[in-house]
Amino acid sequence: MNDDFLRGYYQGAVETAPASLSAYDTATLAMTMVVQHLRHTNLPEERITDLVNQTII
Repeated sequence: MNDDFLRGYYQGAVETAPASLSAYDTATLAMTMVVQHLRHTNLPEERITDLVNQTII
């Protein structure tokens, strides 16, 4: 996974979130979607944590 892909995936999740969600809920939804996507790639949890912390936060 590269950083640009993860940022793009996160941004896409933010842009497609329902308008009725608060900013906090939108960010939470987007982060959850990113983590779920990474889990489907069968990466170890510690690698997912590293990727998310380095890329999104």
